[in-house]
Amino acid sequence: MTCRLLLLLSVLAAPAAGAQSWESAIVSTGPDGRLQYATDGEGNRVPDFSRAGYRGGGVELPVVPTVRTLAPVEGDDTASIQAALDAVMALPMGADGRRGALELSAGTYEIAGTLVIRASGVVLRGAGDGDDPTASTVLRRSGANPEPVVYVGRREHGSGDALIRRAQGHASAFIEDDVVPVGAWSFRVDHPERLRPGVPVVVYHPATAEWLDEGSLHRLAEAALPDPAEVVADLRQLLSPDTLGYMGLEPATGGPE
Repeated sequence: MTCRLLLLLSVLAAPAAGAQSWESAIVSTGPDGRLQYATDGEGNRVPDFSRAGYRGGGVELPVVPTVRTLAPVEGDDTASIQAALDAVMALPMGADGRRGALELSAGTYEIAGTLVIRASGVVLRGAGDGDDPTASTVLRRSGANPEPVVYVGRREHGSGDALIRRAQGHASAFIEDDVVPVGAWSFRVDHPERLRPGVPVVVYHPATAEWLDEGSLHRLAEAALPDPAEVVADLRQLLSPDTLGYMGLEPATGGPE
């Protein structure tokens, strides 16, 4: 059965200048100081990204020593950066699980290919956090390469996007729920025996115009946006049967959910 995923647009009013607290009908602060998320009639809620990031979030990033530094070269920087990454990946892993960091000096780096980090314990670090190349590291895609600028993992079979596109029509299992609410933690599948606990899987769906029309985007856009027709038209230009939304997760149990 085809899964219908709903789009949820949320508009929160910004607190007045100098306000000490804020309130929202969909996100509030509980007695323990943690955020609580309300759901609508279909179970949609604001997605909780608190578990994203290093070790599931809530943990300070480790300080990894710099073992190599690099500056931009004339033309394409892909080869020089990849060579430096390969050198760091070749270093022995320490007891803390780290090899070291490659630090890119401030400047603009033209990337025509894809930088690949195949080993654990390697950090690719830049300078600053803005778009001024005199003070920050800027990686700029050159050419028409559709692949990611940076890829972490083994690439024998191409990028994650390419893997998912090839897997279309050959899914291990299909979602049985008619609606998977925004922010849901679980859903039912038709062949749970094909999925193993602890093994990452990918969930994807075709982002077609029909899917867009079936959802509640138009209604939400009309309620929240000054020019909903223009926004919907722009989204329609971006969508195609090959446009995929996906995420990685691990099955928690061997059951249907």
